[in-house]
Amino acid sequence: SAERIYINAGDPGVGDTEVWAKTAGWIARPFVSVKEELQSVITWFMDVVQKPLLWRAEEGALTLLYLGASPEVVDRGIRGKYYQPQSVPVEPMPMHCTNLTLQKKLWEFSEQLIKEHLDLSEEQEELADEAEAAEAAEGHSDDEYDHTMGSSTM
Repeated sequence: SAERIYINAGDPGVGDTEVWAKTAGWIARPFVSVKEELQSVITWFMDVVQKPLLWRAEEGALTLLYLGASPEVVDRGIRGKYYQPQSVPVEPMPMHCTNLTLQKKLWEFSEQLIKEHLDLSEEQEELADEAEAAEAAEGHSDDEYDHTMGSSTM
């Protein structure tokens, strides 16, 4: 049932992962004549200056693990929240995060992206279409959405 679903967003932060090793080449790419020298300077900068400031990959994962596996999320009823690194909730959330119209558009866009990968039966597709039509018939609008609490008032 929906009562057992907890959806939150977590930011792992800027982590010391392999993505940065590829960044030096990407940054240096436009400077073809000095690419190797520039790439080595960027790599040195990242190793000496930037890496001590980045989260270790294990540290970056903590927020996502907390939101996905901690019994505290259920015990405290944490839903619809955004957490930054080290499991710190961010308040207040930006207005676009609590905009019901944008949420629906994102959901529809996400469905389109994965639609070809889903193996839905015709019956499941019909049920989804019926649910969408029923929701549209109810005429819910952004005005019925509590932007301060991040939850529906319907």
